Amino acid sequence: MQKKYLLCLSTLTSLLPLCLSANTSISFEPVAYQALPDWDCGDQMQAYQALQISCKAIVKNNNYNKAWQSSCQNILAVSAHTDRRAREMIEQNFSPFQVRYNDESQGLFTGYYAPAIAGSLYRTAEFPVPIYKTPADLIQKKTASGTQYGRMVNGKFTPYYTREEIAKNNFFTRKDVIAWVSSRVERTFLQIQGSGRIELTNGDSILVGYDSQNGQPYRPIGRYLLENKLMPREDITMQSIKKWLYDHPKDADKILNYDPSFVFFRVLSHGNPIGAQGVPLTPGYSIAVDSKFYQYGTPVWLSTTYQGSHNKTHKLDRLMIAQDTGGAIRGAIRGDVFWGSGNEAEYYAGHMKNLGKMFVLLPRADALHLAKK
Repeated sequence: MQKKYLLCLSTLTSLLPLCLSANTSISFEPVAYQALPDWDCGDQMQAYQALQISCKAIVKNNNYNKAWQSSCQNILAVSAHTDRRAREMIEQNFSPFQVRYNDESQGLFTGYYAPAIAGSLYRTAEFPVPIYKTPADLIQKKTASGTQYGRMVNGKFTPYYTREEIAKNNFFTRKDVIAWVSSRVERTFLQIQGSGRIELTNGDSILVGYDSQNGQPYRPIGRYLLENKLMPREDITMQSIKKWLYDHPKDADKILNYDPSFVFFRVLSHGNPIGAQGVPLTPGYSIAVDSKFYQYGTPVWLSTTYQGSHNKTHKLDRLMIAQDTGGAIRGAIRGDVFWGSGNEAEYYAGHMKNLGKMFVLLPRADALHLAKK
């Protein structure tokens, strides 16, 4: 029987891509690669290329230990042109562990995508809602429990404005605006996704990505619709929520304000959105994780399902790379799959809300140290 390694002590965190509090109960069970569903027939070549993108950032970052640096140098030294070669390189440099969190082996997996919405560089009757960049008065404070966001008021650090306060007051100037879009609904869903393309009236487009937030807690508006019996659970998808808001314009502002969190953006120059690691995301092979538990660049074997056309359920057993995070991504077995852009990506992201298992691949040197512990 395989041993399980329970991580509740800070003495072990230097060996793993984790940041754990003392009261966290997370365990890693070493497994063979054959225990990863469909490992031998998966499309590892594209995941390997995404891993190389992460490794280019890791080898320049002193926050990663020698085991990570060594594994990434090996990965960068070999261009795997087949799935078989990619598997061989990964197996030589990483060891798989199944994650358990508070005695649970399953967690929730969702999807996100990069939407394309119409907009303008100027405020018009058609495009009256601003997409803001990070305002000058927003302050970020690093604390032991994470990052706090606020502003200084009479010399005192104060929580930043809520979504409702931002909507009702003219806090910002024209220089704080990247572009203008058609409605608060469009802006909110762009904020939920974290990145997207604004297609301008002159034919140009602007790629924007997450830059900062107001620090207020994230509250899913789908939860409001469910708890107030405005929509049954089985009908809740991204698309259905958006339609409901447009069908009920008098109630839309109230429901949008239920979520006090607010995202600020920056203009991106890359073709694909940039994740929290600071690298371009790879559609179908990048995953957002809880950064309290995992460093970016961690290979993750995901075993779950997703909804295809006609809402047909498909298996999703795939190697992905942890390159992003999000306000709703909380927990050690929790992930958000980046599906890319376009109608198909929107459908996959909007309908994915499934249980699954998660395996992390640790550098072999770290795995050996953990076993000795």
